[in-house]
Parts: sequence; structure tokens; C-alpha cells
Amino acid sequence: MWTRFFGFLKNGNDYGLPKTFSRSAWLTGLGGFVVTYLSTFIFVHPLADTRICTGHLPDPSFAIIPLSRSWYFITHHLYIFMVLATGAALIVQAVVARDQRLVLRFLAALAFMAVMRGITIALFPLCRFTVETGTSALSHLPTVDLGFVQIPWRPFASNDLMFSGHVGAFILLSRATRPWPAAARWTIHAFQLAQIYGLLATRGHYLLDILVAFPCAYLADFLAVKTLSWLESRRAVRLGVPDASTTR
Repeated sequence: MWTRFFGFLKNGNDYGLPKTFSRSAWLTGLGGFVVTYLSTFIFVHPLADTRICTGHLPDPSFAIIPLSRSWYFITHHLYIFMVLATGAALIVQAVVARDQRLVLRFLAALAFMAVMRGITIALFPLCRFTVETGTSALSHLPTVDLGFVQIPWRPFASNDLMFSGHVGAFILLSRATRPWPAAARWTIHAFQLAQIYGLLATRGHYLLDILVAFPCAYLADFLAVKTLSWLESRRAVRLGVPDASTTR
């Protein structure tokens, strides 16, 4: 198993995923993404910002990288633009080129990563550098009014530190978009580097949060590919057709 995993890290093997997927694969990938991110916005982020945080992490990078709010443009505004732009490109590729592998792999991996982040955020009540120890980031529960009911809602949190979802998402994106042209891939990598610096400059994350995002994202990608491959192999057996992973 470990040999397969480390080989996967090296070459991004997609285990012969087909270009189009069954309904069960789409329900798993897209459904998992929707459920886990709604859970993050409704439960995990409100919890992170309304509970008492217990402390800061020592971070030697803060002595090197000066505090600068101007980098917030990169870590928030440009981040949202990049997510929307690359997401649209993945959807276009799935619809026009009839290649659903990239977008479904990305969505499924995001779902696995969201589960990991929910667990780590719940276990580690860290304070953002700008939030005082023994306090909470918010004094009240943030909600959204749906007309007939109000529910907790917090798309972006302050104390959701362990680990960085921003960095993890772009690791997953770089894994899923290996077939893209070099210029597009370098754009993703360049943004990731700028984003990492920006998260440290704005004190949005500690260096440890960012480093932990790497193994967690790789594991989420691995689980996504293996899950989709397993679902499609079951479908192939049920239909009596050759498994794509063995005929590729």
C-alpha cells in the first residue's frame, strides 16, 4: 500500500479513471463536496470563531516576514477569483471536452480534505496571531436568515488554523490539472507561492498550518482517486464490461 501511495505522490497516477463517470461516482464526489462544505460553513467555522481559543504557536517566519495587510488582496480577493476561474475551466473541460476526470477528482478530494480540516480544527482550538489568547474571534454566533429559519453561517473563519484550506485547495488543484498546458500550471504554482507568503504576512496562518496542509492534501487526493476508481470498477463488473483501470 505504501509503495502505491508514494508512487502516486510522485507521478499523480489517476489509476485509469475513465473520462466520464457513473451517477454513483458523481453523487459521491459532488454530493460529498456539497455536504462537507455546507458542514464546514454551518458547523466548523462558527465553532472555530465563537469558542475560546487556547493559544498561539511560536512561528520563526514572523520574525522574517513583516506584518502587512496589503497581502490580504492576494489571500482573499485574488484567491476567490482564482478558485472561480479554475473551477469554471474544469467545468468547461468536463462539458466541452467530455473529460470529467479533473473536476470530479478535485471535488472528491476537496470533500475528503474538508473532513480532515473539520477534525483538526475541532481538536486544536488555536488563536490566530491577531486574536488574544483566552478570547474568541467573534462575540456572537454568525447566522444567515433563510426567511423561515436562521442557521449558523461562516464561509471564512479566523481561527480555522489547523490546517490551511487555502493552501490545501491549490495543492489539490495542481494535482488534478496535470494535463493542463504548462502556462496554466505555472500560474497555479505562482499563485500558490504568493498565497503562502501572503498568509504569513497577514498572519492568517502559522507556518506549521501551511506545512501540515501538504500531507493532508496529498492524502485527500489519494483517497479521492482510489474511491472514484473503486466505484467505476464496481460499475464495470456490474455491467460486465472491462475495467478502465486494467485496459488503459
